[in-house]
Amino acid sequence: MSNLEPEIAERLKGMAALFPAVEATDSIEIVMELRKRFAAIPVPPPRPEVQESTEHFETSDGKHLRMVVYKPGNVSEPLPVLVWYHGGGHTVGMPEQNAVMNREIALREKCVVVAPEYRLAPEHKYPVGVNDTWDALKHIAAKASTFGGDPTLGFAIGGESAGGVLAAVLQLRARDEKLSPPLTGALLSAGSYFNPDNIPAEFKDVYRSRYDELCKNSPMLSAKSAKAFYECHAADWTTADYRAALDPRNHKDLPRTYVQTCGADINRDDGIIYEHLLRQRGVETKLSVYEGGPHCFWFLFPDTVMGKKWREDTHSGIAWLLRVS
Repeated sequence: MSNLEPEIAERLKGMAALFPAVEATDSIEIVMELRKRFAAIPVPPPRPEVQESTEHFETSDGKHLRMVVYKPGNVSEPLPVLVWYHGGGHTVGMPEQNAVMNREIALREKCVVVAPEYRLAPEHKYPVGVNDTWDALKHIAAKASTFGGDPTLGFAIGGESAGGVLAAVLQLRARDEKLSPPLTGALLSAGSYFNPDNIPAEFKDVYRSRYDELCKNSPMLSAKSAKAFYECHAADWTTADYRAALDPRNHKDLPRTYVQTCGADINRDDGIIYEHLLRQRGVETKLSVYEGGPHCFWFLFPDTVMGKKWREDTHSGIAWLLRVS
């Protein structure tokens, strides 16, 4: 499962010069180099059939942050709402990095997709970013009608990598704080949910990807980069407000959850085991495992066989998550 899928492995050979290894060893230097690389990736121009706008929300400490809103341009009635949190190790990234897929989701699933900004480490360490995402979710629940959404028709959250971590945490907060309307589902993609030092005994023998040399040296997320993210973010690994598997309520009363995980990824077993844990505790779940796929492979390889499968899985998964009943 950890060996790269052949088509992706071949593509990566031709891209080595475009994505050289990060030579820095200091965590902040690594993050700053990765930010430069993210910033250099162009955002494709808007699609005429999708309306895009930038809205704002206020955080609990009085800051005003952006939300990019995508919705079908030919629909006038209110639509279900998907809130999507970008990845980047809580240190890099921006809402626009998922623009291509968010546009496609808005069109195919006939929903409003909202991609909020959240503040990043090391400038803003944990729990600032988590709190920002929660403030965004509360704002969207209350104000969705101002940009064409109606969460009572379907209200899902999701994210990839760090965005998946955040979505898992927000599932718990939304339940505990009685968010209204309630969430109908969550998509957790390529995230991590466990404290490696506190794995339930029944799963210790299968929690291997974080120690697998192939996964640790995978080209999309190496152990070196992950360590830099963790050090800059400085989160509390002992709380469910960062590691959702630690939920003191044992995941009671969570909405349906779709988990995606990549085979050649240090986060792989977090996804597999977390989905099993949720299902064991009565949560309605689905799981997709992309064997041989490096972390979030769909960003660079959307036109591969595996990339196309991920896209179709994601569409069907979101349709399932937006169901009200």
